[in-house]
Amino acid sequence: MIKKILVVDDDPGDVRLITEVLSHAGYEAEIIDAQTGEEGITKAKELSPDLIFVDTLLPGMDGFEVCQKIKDENISSKVIVMTGATEAINAAKAQEVGADGYIAKVPSSLQEIYTRYNE
Repeated sequence: MIKKILVVDDDPGDVRLITEVLSHAGYEAEIIDAQTGEEGITKAKELSPDLIFVDTLLPGMDGFEVCQKIKDENISSKVIVMTGATEAINAAKAQEVGADGYIAKVPSSLQEIYTRYNE
């Protein structure tokens, strides 16, 4: 079962959405947030979350760079890249940088990921 989730997103509304969907689905996970890529990488190293959601549009470095750096650091967390856009090229780029998944920021997609990665 997923116990600790890091959400790297500069939009507090999106962090709240993920938290609400998790709560509604019955998860009792600790949700940690980071508003920049650099902060997300630091928290990923320090806290070893089970799952990391990374938005593609972040201040400083984009979500793809964040995912790549997390994977380069050999952090064992599953990483899901998420975006408000649904462009196929972004899904391919997410896979290229080692993401475990790629979703659009809509509640049904979030629910699918929580179900799929609940081990």
